[in-house]
Amino acid sequence: MRIPPVEFLIWAKRHRRVRYEMTLSGAPPVDLADFDAGPEHVEIRIRGVDGDPRIIDAVARRYGVDPRGVVPVPGASGGNFVVMATADRTRPILIEEPVYGPMRRAAAFFNARLIPLLRRPEHNFRIDPQELRAGLQAGAGVVYLSNLHNPSGQPIDARQMREIAGAADEFGALVVVDEVYLDYAHVNFGAPRWTAASLADNVVVVNSLTKVYGAGALRLGWLISTPARARHFRRMMDYLNVEHPAPATSLGLRAFERIDRLEARTRELYVRARPIVADWLASCPELHAYPNHGAIFECVRLPEGVKAGDLSKLLYREYQTRVVPGEFFNLPDHLRVSTTLPPDDLRTGLANVAEGVRRLQP
Repeated sequence: MRIPPVEFLIWAKRHRRVRYEMTLSGAPPVDLADFDAGPEHVEIRIRGVDGDPRIIDAVARRYGVDPRGVVPVPGASGGNFVVMATADRTRPILIEEPVYGPMRRAAAFFNARLIPLLRRPEHNFRIDPQELRAGLQAGAGVVYLSNLHNPSGQPIDARQMREIAGAADEFGALVVVDEVYLDYAHVNFGAPRWTAASLADNVVVVNSLTKVYGAGALRLGWLISTPARARHFRRMMDYLNVEHPAPATSLGLRAFERIDRLEARTRELYVRARPIVADWLASCPELHAYPNHGAIFECVRLPEGVKAGDLSKLLYREYQTRVVPGEFFNLPDHLRVSTTLPPDDLRTGLANVAEGVRRLQP
């Protein structure tokens, strides 16, 4: 059996790191001290048959959902895979475009038929209700979205999400929302904390401690859905692991107990970067940025004639700078740029991007 490569993850995991590494979309990895964790918080005893009940309760309390609908999974990537694996194969998937490349690959792995739901840059990547309905009328059984959108960082608010879920419900379709960036809007932008899973029974949410909280090494993610659908996902998890790793789970519990400290850490990164990013964009009118809703990355549109792949290669080759080229999202005239570097490095890295753009402009 041939396993098709997941190009973005191969690049993200294996590319050579450089001085100005601006490829992250999440907070830098935490240390144990960042959430007051020590050896006394590490357990090796398994608790629960389908995940540690303490983690399930922590997720349920934080997002105001029924704990019976919470399913621990190995990170958001694992959660997305579980959802794709259990989707109705007789109906196509209406998938946002641009989309995080590994999601397109996961759908292809299960031979899913895909219908693109265009999130157009000229409309700030908003969902068009008419195109949503057209995709549902074409038979889609799943609508796949990210909120905040990857790579643009643009939001779908609760009113819009409720309308999307309502339209999908008319056609017996499920709405799957990757919310791994959504807490940025709460932590950094002051928006209320919420989850689409609380809006309608035909919504499944994927989330984790990775992006906003910097705890990716724990591989602690979760699905939120109805209790009945959660039982379905747990049966799929039986194929992937017998038990959840106790050391990571126990440290994840400590992270939830001290999540205010992780929030403050991420907020500091955001606040520190905003004036630097604002100055950079003001000095580079040839770049187009989108409203920032708390993300610690920027998605920028390049001037006509400049391709992200060419710019990425130039920055790596001559400037010791790495950014994420939009080709990985089928968005070849855009870049995704992390803003988490220390201030002086961030200024230099952004200046390198600007200089590279000007060198490549026709």
